[in-house]
Amino acid sequence: MGHHWDFGDIALIIFVTMGCILVWSWLSREASLTESLMDGGKKKQPILPSSPREEDFRESALDALLDKREDIYDAFREGGLKGHENAAQACERWRQYACRQKSVAALALAAALSRLCPEAPPNGKPQARLEELLHLAGNGEGHFLLGLGHLSLYEHFHPQHEDLAQDAWRRAIEHFRLSGSVGSRDGMEAAALLCVCGHDLPFTPPKNFQEYLPLLKASNIKAQKTFYEDLELCIEDSDDSPAMHLYLPLDASSPSSRESLFWNVQLAEAGDLLAMHYLATLYAGTEPPDMERAEMWYRRSMEAGNRSSAADDLCRLYLSGALPDETGQKTATCLIFSACEELSEDHDVYDEDEDAPAGRNVKLSADDMAQLKGYDGLAGEAGRRARAQLDACKAGGEALHAQARRNLLAWDARRRHEADSRLKTARQKLSVLCTNLKSEPRPRRRAVARPDKH
Repeated sequence: MGHHWDFGDIALIIFVTMGCILVWSWLSREASLTESLMDGGKKKQPILPSSPREEDFRESALDALLDKREDIYDAFREGGLKGHENAAQACERWRQYACRQKSVAALALAAALSRLCPEAPPNGKPQARLEELLHLAGNGEGHFLLGLGHLSLYEHFHPQHEDLAQDAWRRAIEHFRLSGSVGSRDGMEAAALLCVCGHDLPFTPPKNFQEYLPLLKASNIKAQKTFYEDLELCIEDSDDSPAMHLYLPLDASSPSSRESLFWNVQLAEAGDLLAMHYLATLYAGTEPPDMERAEMWYRRSMEAGNRSSAADDLCRLYLSGALPDETGQKTATCLIFSACEELSEDHDVYDEDEDAPAGRNVKLSADDMAQLKGYDGLAGEAGRRARAQLDACKAGGEALHAQARRNLLAWDARRRHEADSRLKTARQKLSVLCTNLKSEPRPRRRAVARPDKH
């Protein structure tokens, strides 16, 4: 006889079936979540340092970086950006502000936001906005401004919209890399600085960069620490302060360290005097030290007008015997150079009303020379050789120092001139762009006839 299905049996089957469906649904959801975390977990993980010290460093570093373009903060406030939901309105306000104030930074913010939130631009595609900015500012300055724009958006969206914030961070890195790749000093510094702050974008150094990788050895830590301490004391009034881009990430084996070193080497080879000093410090501090290259980079930094301690570091290496100086002339020249620098710093303090006190020649008096000859560091054999050469090297050391200070003034003047020229050209192109935007015919609304008018 067949089994007779009553109402209780049917209800039990339905109950068991529904239970199985619920369990299967829960397991599927957990599996899906696990798979999502495994596949996209890297995007969800913080890519930036999280300890308080590193957090403070990043905050100070980003402030120093954004301060390089004075109008970036004012322009950002004009956008009235609340969240990605009003991105289109913010882009339009930035473009209007750009035309009113001839603010290229405002245009960069609009271009950055249009890339970050593709729904933002009401007229045209994000790529068109990017190309428009590069046409105005050039590749070096344009990509640098786009990087700053994305950093501003990172600060705005972090931490309420972490996905958008991290996307903005990564895009800033990409633009700084592009800026640095065409020779922009600002782009190189920014790319190196974001390496120190931390990121997860892969970087493959070129093959000819492999020779520099031994400089990342842990043996350099002590030499770097001394360099940083001296640097912070000596460049407080410099445009390069606080020179955070010169720091290497704490983990020397990380790709970020390799990239940071890469950009600092590029800066040194481009004539950046602080980067040259830094590179010399790395060569002198590695194991085994490459003292020949260390001497070359110290010397180049000193002759470029380095106002920190390149001459002092070089002198210490001569006196310690780490670098050969059989006659004592190299040591004596460095001592005279440093004494002239000390005097010129006094002039800079007391003659603030003069236009360029750093450019005039400094002559050491008889008392200055007597003080040099009594320097405690000249007690050893290398010191005695140097003391005997001080009078003979006096004129040469003074002339070398005067030329170095002129080199520094010329370097700073050239940087300012190039920056002013780029800004002037960009604003002229922006004026033309804004004129064209005003003259463009707006689409007219199509009239619809009322039914009673037919």
